[in-house]
Amino acid sequence: MPPNLLRFGQVLMLLVLFAASGGHWMALQSLAWTRMLMSYSRNGPIMEAVTKTFDGRHPCSLCKQVERAKSSEPQSTRAMEVENQAAFVMPALAVLEKKEGISWKLEIPEWHGEVRAEQPTAPPPRGAVA
Repeated sequence: MPPNLLRFGQVLMLLVLFAASGGHWMALQSLAWTRMLMSYSRNGPIMEAVTKTFDGRHPCSLCKQVERAKSSEPQSTRAMEVENQAAFVMPALAVLEKKEGISWKLEIPEWHGEVRAEQPTAPPPRGAVA
């Protein structure tokens, strides 16, 4: 495959991922914030301009358009359930109890795992490098 065609495919894939993840909205919102910051800093101190830009009470027309367009997009309602428990990890139980006086006792039961006696399989033989 020619290198130019490969580079074109890579750039196209990055653009598709950027658009699919909503990067175009973030780029437009960043442009709006930059324009607002420049506009507000002309009329007052920079701290006041930053406050007005990011407080959400002084949106510009581009901010309103971006918000309207983002809210009109169909949202993905597909739920994904992930079980975050590995099969080979035994959950630890820790008991914290206060004895008489000021000392605390922490009991952590020991983990008893299985010992494997089998040897790992040998890697396949490698061919001679010419």
